[in-house]
Amino acid sequence: MIITADWVLPVSHPPIRDGAVAVRRGRITAVGAAADLAARFPDDEVTRLDGCVLAPGLVNARTRLALSAVGGMSLGADPAVRIRTAAERLGVLDNDDLADSAAYGATRCLLTGTTVVGDVVFGPESPAAAADAGLAGVFFWEVFGISESELVDYLAEREYPADGPTGHGRIRCAAGAHSAYTVGPEALRAVRALTREQGCPFAIRVAESSAESLLFAGGGGPLEPLAAQHAVGFRPPRVSPVDYLDTLGVLERAIAVHCTRADARDARRLAARAQGVVLCPRSNVRLGHGEPPVGDLLHARARLAIGTGSGLDTRDLDLFAEARELMRIAPDLSAERALRIMTYEGAWVLGMADLFGSLEPDKQADLIAVRIPATDDPLETLLREGCRENVRAVMSAGVWRVIDGETAFDAAGLAQAAERVRAKVPGALGGTPG
Repeated sequence: MIITADWVLPVSHPPIRDGAVAVRRGRITAVGAAADLAARFPDDEVTRLDGCVLAPGLVNARTRLALSAVGGMSLGADPAVRIRTAAERLGVLDNDDLADSAAYGATRCLLTGTTVVGDVVFGPESPAAAADAGLAGVFFWEVFGISESELVDYLAEREYPADGPTGHGRIRCAAGAHSAYTVGPEALRAVRALTREQGCPFAIRVAESSAESLLFAGGGGPLEPLAAQHAVGFRPPRVSPVDYLDTLGVLERAIAVHCTRADARDARRLAARAQGVVLCPRSNVRLGHGEPPVGDLLHARARLAIGTGSGLDTRDLDLFAEARELMRIAPDLSAERALRIMTYEGAWVLGMADLFGSLEPDKQADLIAVRIPATDDPLETLLREGCRENVRAVMSAGVWRVIDGETAFDAAGLAQAAERVRAKVPGALGGTPG
């Protein structure tokens, strides 16, 4: 199959006017000018997507698919209150509810152009739903409030794969920790040791709020009771949360999430030590945590990814909106770098750049077609015009998942199931299709 468009944005190479991508058996076989590929593969079926730009499938590096049906809650900015209230409200959900919500979320990702996620899970429901929908990603079993000795049983109860990551395919399993104020130092070291042994990524939120900074600076504040209850062995270290993770030996090659309160020194340490930083700018602002230090991270040459967030406040899964917020915060951020963060760099941070994030031969045939007006600057135009309504088509693993802006499969049942789940949770508003 040959897919042509007004522009092709490989990310790994300059934009191609009147470009095309050749696909066979779920992989990209060639990228180039449409005329050249037509001559090279004369017997291939041609799909023309006029008025569109082709780009790699987007990488939403922070989601929680299993909460997609119940997003939009107003839980306040206080992290301790949020955690307690969320636990109370979500206690009514069973495994079937989580599976239905995850399936709904996977569909919403595809409709907005995302084909790869970094997802926080409750159990196996989310990776199973993602695989069924054609979504790829890394799925993190997140540890919360346990001691080192409880780790194995904790993960087993949540059906973490006994053999760890599932190889190097489209669905990969990993472990993470909620935070250094809900997981004690020895448990953090144990989780990090497990992920190193299994060769899978490790993710942790860090430097997310002023309350966290206050706690680590010397104690006190709204997070102190939470840390006393859940982080076994934690003592306020009087250093930044980023420095604390480094002193424990868990920051190296870790995926650091949020980092809203990181300063310039933290940014340099993250650039030097972490696998990368996942920013969720709209979520951070909604929660009153402020804007992430994009300028400092760019100056430090940190590897960046973006996500829509994994909390109950998430109302949509629109990665284009996240990218525009990032560019508003950091006006010097170019459209070229922003698209790279949404694609290749995000895949690299998740450890999946071997298969995703750019349009290159032998990579997975994950691509999106977005409607744009006639332009000589497809990068700027895509970042400006990209949204759920303008996503015309989405392919993953060489299969069309979205055609003419709608799912290529019947998703009516998923929406109905999501509504059923939403009705069970007090205060749930649900999410928009984007």
